[in-house]
This record gives sequence, C-alpha cells and structure tokens, in this order.
Amino acid sequence: MAPLELALPPAELIDLVLEHQGTVTREELLHRYSQSAIEHWLQEQVLVPQGERFTLGQLTAYVDGLVLAQWAVPEGIIGKVSALVFHELSMELPRVIDMSLPPDWQGAFPADLGIRPFVVAPALREYGVMTMYPTPPGSEPVRMYTPAVALAQIWADPAIPEETREDALMMYRAFIDEEAGARALQDAFRCYGVSLTDAVQVA
Repeated sequence: MAPLELALPPAELIDLVLEHQGTVTREELLHRYSQSAIEHWLQEQVLVPQGERFTLGQLTAYVDGLVLAQWAVPEGIIGKVSALVFHELSMELPRVIDMSLPPDWQGAFPADLGIRPFVVAPALREYGVMTMYPTPPGSEPVRMYTPAVALAQIWADPAIPEETREDALMMYRAFIDEEAGARALQDAFRCYGVSLTDAVQVA
C-alpha cells in the first residue's frame, strides 16, 4: 500500500495564517485566493474550520506551541519548566506550557492547548522578561523569563520534583557563563525568596 500523501499548504497561505495569529476568515482568504482554491484546501484538509474561522490542518507543524500559547494569551509570559526547556536547560518533556497570566486575565484557554498558569507577585511579573523567537516559524515573538528567573521559579515551587530542580541547576551551572550566570541566579533567587547557599555562589 502506498503511503498516504499529506497535502501541503503553499508558503503564502502559511504566511497569511501566521499574519492573523493562527486563524483567518473566509473574507480574508478570498482577498488572495479563489473560492475553488479554498474549497479544494478544505476538501484536502489543508484548511480546517475553527468556529467561524479557518486554520491550517497541521498548524503545529508550522507554529511552535509556545507561539500558539502567546497568541491565546497575548499578555502571558512563558516561565518555569517551559522556559528552561526552550533555553536548553532542562531535559523534561512537558505536556503543558507554563505561563504567568496577567492579574486581571478573564479568558479561557483553547481546549487543544495545554496551558498551566502560575502566579507571579506583581512586583516580579516583568522582572527578567525577554523576547524569544521559537522555531517554527522563527519570526513570531513570545515573552519569556530569562534562564535565571525560570530556574528561581521552579525552585520556589514545591510542586516541582526535586530531580527536575536539581537537573536544571546542574545544566545552568554547566552552560551559563559562570560569573555572570551565578550573579543573575543569586539575584533571581533573592527576589523569589529562595536560598541555595553555596550552590549559587560566585566562584
């Protein structure tokens, strides 16, 4: 039996969906494509309905889950284990995305996107935030905590397994500039009320 061939969207269609943060209306599609092209893509499941809008049938092949989470919660900030995995400081394979939500956020998470919200004190919410560009597509920004802050967040969370915390600390000390990294970690741990004694001292 011949392998099933997956119909692929043209690059221009991918760009259009990205431009509209994952979903487009029929009117937006008709500005660039014919009705017959749209119907063909729907039949081939290149496009699939999402409520009254449309999205790519294999959206996660073209858009990283962190970007999807940022689109779902524009004011959210990726942190904890999810940030450490992105920074290549954890070997965990999380099934959810850790995200700090804005204090007054009232929305609902998309059913097919696992977001695990956590609370950051208002004075710390913007502390250590940087802009990153996950691949794919490599051009969509997400807000994320720095490695030192993400590490402080998991050490401040008693629900995070000790092995996860210790492995991340070991990788941080191995791959982050020794003096600058240790100073950043000391400051982050102080802000989050965590003590690692000699483990985070500058050599």
